Amino acid sequence: MIDQSLYVNLFAGCIPVQGAKNVIICDLQRGVYFEIDIILHEILINHAEKNIKEIISNFGIVHEQDILDQLTQLLQNDLIHLTNEKELFPKLDTKWQTPSAITNMIIEYGNYFKKRETEIIQDLITLGVQYLELRFYSECSMDEVSYVLNCLRKTKIAGIYLILPDLPVINVEEFLVKNPRIMGILLTDAQDPKRFESQQKIAFSANKICNNQNCGTICKELFRTNYEVYMESQEFNSCLNKKLAILENGNIKNCPSMPEVLGHIDSSRLTEVLKKPEATKYWNITKDQIDVCKECEFRYICTDCRAYVENPKDMLSKPLKCGYNPYTGEWSDWTLNPLKQKAIDFYDMRKTVQK
Repeated sequence: MIDQSLYVNLFAGCIPVQGAKNVIICDLQRGVYFEIDIILHEILINHAEKNIKEIISNFGIVHEQDILDQLTQLLQNDLIHLTNEKELFPKLDTKWQTPSAITNMIIEYGNYFKKRETEIIQDLITLGVQYLELRFYSECSMDEVSYVLNCLRKTKIAGIYLILPDLPVINVEEFLVKNPRIMGILLTDAQDPKRFESQQKIAFSANKICNNQNCGTICKELFRTNYEVYMESQEFNSCLNKKLAILENGNIKNCPSMPEVLGHIDSSRLTEVLKKPEATKYWNITKDQIDVCKECEFRYICTDCRAYVENPKDMLSKPLKCGYNPYTGEWSDWTLNPLKQKAIDFYDMRKTVQK
């Protein structure tokens, strides 16, 4: 039985986000989100200063049981608590801050690496890079992979994500133990996937990844419901902010799939490139500015993509590779959408999407 004299209070890390049709509560502490009724959202936001009895009186006694049932569900999911002292529970400060000049780095392994290893490693340290995605598009030996990983031990990088065609090591467990900073591995052309069935850190791509055209896919599996992503998304772009990439050919970009080249690793240090205005040009584009996305309930936990958009002439248009419609609340295959076909051809993706 719910005491109707009490007030409903969301836990600080549980934040509602309203879309055009649906509403979710992002549980930033547990890393999950819950869909809720839009009327319940109104109760939580617009009637937060009323106790439960006053809320029921406002909506009418005929809705009492429905309101109580929905509040009970929120209580069972540990999204709210009931109190008579709301003032004791301040709201979460959503200001995003980091001491790093660059938080995320992508390195596509190429012939340049061994020539520029010393400068690259030093710049990773200077810039305070926290997470690194290391991509090997071509077949590579474990000696090459281990060489790069050993170089990275000199840095303070917290997590490394590997993209490889295959992982030809005899003892996978031993490899992961020797490289504890590896957060995950994506194998794009594994010859014997059964070898890795017991490894939770290893995933597989449906198609072989040979270049960076595979970037930018928007799907539920890639949503990241946590404090860092949510807070960063309030003021910055969740994909491009504080990111740099070195491509396989040595070019430096904000993201491997973006058209603008900021320099080349043979002639430019990463620290020098970051001083260019073009390097930070897209960092402040938030999902609240992007067409369609600004009316999506997933906008603060979505990965976003500015490299491939529905209208290539408009940097604020919806990500091309997103099949979600926030106005209907439905997902569909983005590659079959008639409105996206011109953009698919513009980015020369026809062969990629037909695989």
